[in-house]
Amino acid sequence: MRRYPPFEIDAAPATFEALRSRLSGLAIGDRFGPHWLRDADGNSYPIYVQQRDLEFKFEVFSLAVPTLSALAAQAPQPPRRFDPWPFAQWTVGVLRRTEFIIEDADVQDAFGAAPNVQSAAPPGQEPDAASAACEVAVGLIFTANDGAQLLIGVDWMPFNTVVTQDATQIEAFRQCCETIGLTEYLGRIG
Repeated sequence: MRRYPPFEIDAAPATFEALRSRLSGLAIGDRFGPHWLRDADGNSYPIYVQQRDLEFKFEVFSLAVPTLSALAAQAPQPPRRFDPWPFAQWTVGVLRRTEFIIEDADVQDAFGAAPNVQSAAPPGQEPDAASAACEVAVGLIFTANDGAQLLIGVDWMPFNTVVTQDATQIEAFRQCCETIGLTEYLGRIG
């Protein structure tokens, strides 16, 4: 099997710190984003999907949460209105999954030559039939002290995002993921 290096969330250490404890607002864009977070100091952070092409017919998507200064002249304008951040206190988790392809799969009703199947499983649980795999950080899960949650994640439709507080949708998204705390995640990615 061809195994590719992990594809991580693109954010600066200070941005991860803001996610951990300093958020004050949220603005949800359309399904293509960007969505926006605002911290207690008034800094705004766009959240959008980033892509990595691994090989022919195999691409993966993660999140990017850049600072506006990092984007320089290409920085989008933050919205004028932010909804209040939904939690007084929270923890942050990172959702990770292994995305994989199975080449020359028997895909009924597909067209084209040599179709691949791309799917996902929790890290380390890809099937033996997988011909290539990549571990991907696909979402952020914010959990309030009372158990309420907010998911910001990468949808299966390229460049779409999922932003929801619906417990059923969150559970469905998490089926093929592992959740690790932000501190552990930052330790893993160095």
